[in-house]
Amino acid sequence: MHNIEARIPEEYLNIIRFVLVCIDPKLATPTRLKAFAKENFMDDGQWNFLRGSESGFPMLANLLTVKYKQISPMDF
Repeated sequence: MHNIEARIPEEYLNIIRFVLVCIDPKLATPTRLKAFAKENFMDDGQWNFLRGSESGFPMLANLLTVKYKQISPMDF
């Protein structure tokens, strides 16, 4: 994620916002997402962390044309 941010020209960084969508709502509680953001220096307001319901993510993935598959209990 920081690699993506590093490729953005500096003059655009103050107007761009990043959105990270967690696809496992059981794992991604608001508390865990907040801790993840802080641990990874992504808590400055430029990054937004979203989580949804198990039934809602397939619809979002379809809208974004993103394919995903669970490969282990914690990895997709």
